[in-house]
Amino acid sequence: MILFNSVLPTNLSQDDVVCDTVLDVGANIGIFAAFAAEKVGKSGLVIAVEPVPPTWEVLNYNVDLLHRPGDGEIILINRGVGDGSKEAIDFTFYPAAAGWSTMYPDASEVSDAMRIFLDRSLPTLEGMDLSLVNKVGSLAARKAPKWLIDPLARLAVSQMLAQKKEYSCQLTTVSNIIKTQGLEVVDLLKVDVERAELDVLRSIADQDWPKIRQIVMEVHDLNGALSAVRELLDVKGNFAACVVEQDTQLEGSTLYNLYATQQGS
Repeated sequence: MILFNSVLPTNLSQDDVVCDTVLDVGANIGIFAAFAAEKVGKSGLVIAVEPVPPTWEVLNYNVDLLHRPGDGEIILINRGVGDGSKEAIDFTFYPAAAGWSTMYPDASEVSDAMRIFLDRSLPTLEGMDLSLVNKVGSLAARKAPKWLIDPLARLAVSQMLAQKKEYSCQLTTVSNIIKTQGLEVVDLLKVDVERAELDVLRSIADQDWPKIRQIVMEVHDLNGALSAVRELLDVKGNFAACVVEQDTQLEGSTLYNLYATQQGS
């Protein structure tokens, strides 16, 4: 059993989390999938799910590049995960910010979250992707007075959002993946799907909830989504240990990280 200490909330120890099978919903360009494959080892399995064609291509490239002998098997699935009500949906893809790609675009939330992040990060560039800063000029960003940071942030975000493209992508469900891959257990379900978190959880059939030992997910708390996620976990699973945290650089935004462990796991 491999410990997933690097994705633990701050109040859980390494002994609290073990993984052999990882389901990565919203795998993006595959960095986490490659990391997970290394952690689970040769006997483990990582299933990485990503719908958007340009991101899918990079995901394949990165998995080929980063996968090493001794790592767990990685299975790639070119699908989005919906609630089961649709077979396909249009995804909005942002070439300059692939991680924002979503089936539920919300330019206002993206702009507000990025403004908060940049407001806290531009003075030192701590935790920043310099390609983002380069959109407005890293030198100017470092020396920008506080009153200028907000316009700079909005300019950078608006430029990125303006480049959006749309792709029609096929959908699947968590339960369909569990069935088709013959999974008896999902040691870790990782979800990063930009406002589609509830869809992912609602795609889990009642009989499959006991198979999911741990969940780590980003939740966009719009229209009570965070409370709805926690309520769903209470109703559908026996997730006695549930922790919600917010990155200090995103305090005041709608973005939260949620960690949940099935009781008895």
